[in-house]
Amino acid sequence: MVRAYTGWRRYDTDEELEALKSLLELITIRHNLFMPHMKLSSRQRERGKVHKTYDMDIPLKQGFKKFGGRGRYKREAHEIQKHYGHSEAFTADRT
Repeated sequence: MVRAYTGWRRYDTDEELEALKSLLELITIRHNLFMPHMKLSSRQRERGKVHKTYDMDIPLKQGFKKFGGRGRYKREAHEIQKHYGHSEAFTADRT
């Protein structure tokens, strides 16, 4: 996943390796928490054809919907949000 951001150039020094490792952590967090995921919300069969409806949202917002934005999950999500500076992920509505 890091190569998509950095390219396929050769990284030889220890400094470059450490930079790639720290970049991998940030990219992983971005993709797992802040990138939209598709979740199947309904499935209906009509005359032999299946119609599926998907809910597309970021995982942190999906967690708020699931747990009602309360308790420990809410505190942890807000800490993650503040730490990584993605406050717009909670306020912006994507349609």
